Amino acid sequence: MSPSSASRGNLKSLAALAGCPEGTSAAEVEAQVLDCVWHGFSAGTTWFEHVAWDVGLAVLSPGRRRLAVLAATDTD
Repeated sequence: MSPSSASRGNLKSLAALAGCPEGTSAAEVEAQVLDCVWHGFSAGTTWFEHVAWDVGLAVLSPGRRRLAVLAATDTD
């Protein structure tokens, strides 16, 4: 994966978590991302294996009416 395609993927992921519509410019995504409240979390379950790449994010929109959650883990 090239750095530019990775950057586009990261931008699309941030835009989705922040609630931006498709086609939003990078500058608009940045503004929306900065206006959101971001929280990281972990879980005391067997699902989060705490090996290397456990991710827990909760993103609250600026209007406090939308919550996006991303939880992911890896396995050995």
